Amino acid sequence: MLCVNKEGNSQYAMRISVVIPTYKPGSYIYECLDSICRQTLSKDNFEVLIILNGCDEPWRSSIADYIAAEDFSNVKLLQTDIPGVSNARNMGIENSSGEYLCFVDDDDWLSDSYLEKLIAKAEEDRIVVSNAVYVSDDDTREELPHYITAAYSNYNESDSESLFNCRRFLSSSCCCIIPRVLLGDERYRMGLKRGEDSLLMFAISKRIKHIHRADADCIYYIRSRVSSASRKPMPWLDKVCENLHLIALYTAVYVPDMRRHSFLLYISRVVAALQNIVMPT
Repeated sequence: MLCVNKEGNSQYAMRISVVIPTYKPGSYIYECLDSICRQTLSKDNFEVLIILNGCDEPWRSSIADYIAAEDFSNVKLLQTDIPGVSNARNMGIENSSGEYLCFVDDDDWLSDSYLEKLIAKAEEDRIVVSNAVYVSDDDTREELPHYITAAYSNYNESDSESLFNCRRFLSSSCCCIIPRVLLGDERYRMGLKRGEDSLLMFAISKRIKHIHRADADCIYYIRSRVSSASRKPMPWLDKVCENLHLIALYTAVYVPDMRRHSFLLYISRVVAALQNIVMPT
């Protein structure tokens, strides 16, 4: 299926490209992929890009066998020896053909109507955000507090044009759908252990006109996995250096184009980075 732009020219091969970076995945990746196979949106309207970053066999063969068994033709399995989620996501972007980008972590999963609900409200000048449920990684699947869950619950339609009021949604590139035209040439910053999501979202925020909320049953399930790289404790000095570096990167994005960026959003990013320094890991 080809999407057609306003001039009537064929521009995109797919409506949505789902990008999933993964490193030495465990069985949880198949729960993620199962949820994508169950999507109510026609498979003609989306593709899936799985990027093995910093690893290869036996994970490549295992995932390839899964794809073959599911008979899911719109899947690209890519591999790179360069580790890191930023490089993997960038590789996914470059190899995708969708009008919209949807990023999913390999240990998370989606509600059955996730893609259909997001695309229903999608426009080129906005991001559409989903509900989020943070669950414990055990048999209880206990629901835990999460900032995106709170942001979704407190969302007010009148705030759709206020990036500052919707700033929590801009801390992650998951739990939403991003038009490719808003992404432009921006890519994830290499070398960051944390904060690459919020930096990218801040960089593209100058082109975001609205933030809209999908229906409540459009849910991104976040697994609370203790071994996840983003949740591992970081030495205090490393934490100071990384967050000061992040502040410098935010400033480097903001200053050259400050008229188009939200000053309040910029300040909120700086304050968040400073808070990360003093808060316990």
